[in-house]
Amino acid sequence: MNLTVGCKVEWTDSVNSPYVEGEASEFVGERTITGRITAEGYAKKTNYYFFTIHVYGATGVNADAVEVESKIIRRGMVLYPKCTLLATPPNYEEPVKKRLALAGEQELEEWIESTVRYYSKKSNHSDWLALHKKGCQASDPEYSMTF
Repeated sequence: MNLTVGCKVEWTDSVNSPYVEGEASEFVGERTITGRITAEGYAKKTNYYFFTIHVYGATGVNADAVEVESKIIRRGMVLYPKCTLLATPPNYEEPVKKRLALAGEQELEEWIESTVRYYSKKSNHSDWLALHKKGCQASDPEYSMTF
């Protein structure tokens, strides 16, 4: 399942007791929230997807704490496991394909940068990263390097 702007979703949130400094919150129960995704974002620093959701309604424990017609933000890792996709927008396939392509590029870029950081501790390979970003191939003479 891929969530994008315009999707109508329903998910279950865990409800905990109010936070008190120095104490652990206790699990109180669950509530189900229904809404439409109005915005999405990706935080590269934390590697989290975020969704802004226009709330249609809520049921369950402390459901009255969720205001109907309000907007709430949820991380993808919280939303996806307990989410049901109720409806998709007419152009659903377009943003899904775009996100999957972007995610693949970001994963590759992060892997390259982490690899370069690891090996640059042993020697200086910043030129290798610059060549890779220019699109050089492994067969190019200036691209080759040994670890």
